[in-house]
Amino acid sequence: SHYGLHDVVFTLRKASLLTYAIAGQHDAALRRALDDVVHQPYRKGLIPEFDRLSQALRATDAYGLVISGSGPTLLAIYPMAAQEGVLAAIARTCPEARTLPLQVDARGARLLPALPDADKAKKKPGYDPGYMLPI
Repeated sequence: SHYGLHDVVFTLRKASLLTYAIAGQHDAALRRALDDVVHQPYRKGLIPEFDRLSQALRATDAYGLVISGSGPTLLAIYPMAAQEGVLAAIARTCPEARTLPLQVDARGARLLPALPDADKAKKKPGYDPGYMLPI
């Protein structure tokens, strides 16, 4: 399918606004930056709860709801002070949903020292090599 010039320009403007909003901690700009006319309208039909949950979160102090990756994971973006209300709205709207509250790591990418027993950890079930970057 093809996208109209208006939709593409709208999306590029939102991407720039998102960077501005996050860098400067501008709440109102962040809410506007999360609007999407290219990706979500086409993908949200694959996630039946999207519209109900998006509407429920509008009644909280959440900044917005987006589809994470190709879905079906959804990402609610909200200030920490709103977490209780956001989680309650999710539980009411989608009681079967699993939530994982996370905080933004403002420090960015960094190298971490390897664990002293890293070789032993590699042999354990569920080992995830992504948690350590030896220096």
